[in-house]
Amino acid sequence: MWLSEQAVKAPREEKDGAVAVVTLSGGAAVQSGGEVRGVSWAGPGGVFWAPAADDLVVTMVCQGGETVILGALPETRPALAPGELCLKSGGAEVFLRRDGHIELRGNVNVEGALTVNGDPVMVLA
Repeated sequence: MWLSEQAVKAPREEKDGAVAVVTLSGGAAVQSGGEVRGVSWAGPGGVFWAPAADDLVVTMVCQGGETVILGALPETRPALAPGELCLKSGGAEVFLRRDGHIELRGNVNVEGALTVNGDPVMVLA
């Protein structure tokens, strides 16, 4: 009885996701079939990102018709072990490794005080 009731229920309205190309830097417009402008984007709390033109992104149309960028599809993926994290922007990369190591790649600029194991580090100018 339960199974037959499930089969005759009206289907839920579901919005489609799509892979799109960012057409305006900052992510304000994407192209997937037709161009959509006024697009917003979502991400983890505390992480801010501005999609660049030609980035490949995943979008979703929400109830009410708003298109949201959910994330980007990278051209290449860095070598990561399970549980590791890489933040990348252009030539700069930050790796958080499972063994507790932090790798910084690119030019590093430190603003403010720098300490190592609680001891201030003197910076020579």
